[in-house]
Amino acid sequence: MVPDTQSAIFKYTEGTDDKYVSWPKANAPDAQLLESLTFSAQRHSLLTTYTAPLLTVVLPVTDDSRSVLLALSIKAEPDAVEPVKRLVSWSVRWLSELLRMQQEQQQANFLAVSAELAERGSEHQVEKPPVKLSEQPSTHSVEEPKSSIKHKLAGLISIGLFRWGVAVLLLIALLFLPVSYQIPVDTVIEGKVQKSIVSPFDGFIKTAVLKAGDIVEKGHVIAELDDQQLKIEVIRLTSQYQEHEKGYRKALAGREYAQANVYQAKLKQAKAKLDQVKLQLEQTALKAPIAGMIIEGDLSRRLGSPVSSGDLLFKIAPLNQYRAMLRVQETDIRFIKEGQQGALKLAALPDSVFDISLSKASPLFFEEDNQIVYLAEADLPAVALELLRPGMEGIARVDVGHYSLGWVLTHHFIDWLQVAIWKLWL
Repeated sequence: MVPDTQSAIFKYTEGTDDKYVSWPKANAPDAQLLESLTFSAQRHSLLTTYTAPLLTVVLPVTDDSRSVLLALSIKAEPDAVEPVKRLVSWSVRWLSELLRMQQEQQQANFLAVSAELAERGSEHQVEKPPVKLSEQPSTHSVEEPKSSIKHKLAGLISIGLFRWGVAVLLLIALLFLPVSYQIPVDTVIEGKVQKSIVSPFDGFIKTAVLKAGDIVEKGHVIAELDDQQLKIEVIRLTSQYQEHEKGYRKALAGREYAQANVYQAKLKQAKAKLDQVKLQLEQTALKAPIAGMIIEGDLSRRLGSPVSSGDLLFKIAPLNQYRAMLRVQETDIRFIKEGQQGALKLAALPDSVFDISLSKASPLFFEEDNQIVYLAEADLPAVALELLRPGMEGIARVDVGHYSLGWVLTHHFIDWLQVAIWKLWL
């Protein structure tokens, strides 16, 4: 039976009468389906109609000895209508073939029985000399007539062909069976927001208080840059500022206004430099801009090493605010769309499965193992956030729709073959 069949009617002629076999109720065929079957029989034509979610198909089954019609009412989604039609068509073809084989077997059996009867009749007509009791063959060793052997052999061959036919029919039906196509995708957990801490200026690493994996609060010191040279510079600039301030006041007292203006300009310049150095001195303490977890950065082995302005030192992601980043292969990116659902299993939590919903299919890509990989972002349920940590990896299975099982098993090879043929053709 075709998957998701709601009702079926098998109509055949026996002499001049029409006989019906219905399913699931043997004595109560579906009225609407029976009406469709009658309509098709009157016009001697195929009938295919689809009114969501039911597909009605009426097809003739080839039988030389009688008229046979098969009517099916099948529940099918719009995108599965064509695969189901093909499945029904193939099923009817194989049913016709099995009926033909059955007729041939019946004819063969009839001929075999007729030949056996004729042979036995001729044996009874031949006069045979009396056989002594001692020469009579034992009942356990009576030779079976050749016609019986042929008959049994033909029966075995017929049974074998029938079984092979059923197996092939089931295989074809299985290949056309619509299934949910789920694409496996490598996935990593990331923070929805990531804050970077970079070196504010050229300097040297003095201390490393925390590293990747540590939990921090906003404003906590993560590491420090060497401030010795900056402190010396503050002392020098402070002394210079005080000297310019003294000269400015002396010029004003002596009414040397031109000289006073020169000192005033020097005062502003010295103050600007002093403020800049004091700001750098404050920035030597690298503090967490948000509360969360350090997901990247470890300076504990780089103490005393130089860093340049703008070098990335740490990354911080807030806790309980995560997203799943899917790494989609180039051959599968065309199936990925916003709003699709999926399931995620992580290596760190193999006993749990998390539902995900695709929120964005990014055009960004990168190269990995000589293959192009695209990024897609998915949202996670709130109940799962407490168990997750940035950097966890796993496999997500994204449901991209229903396709026939044969297509699911072979489409990657077919895609590759099409490209290869196109390349060779050029």
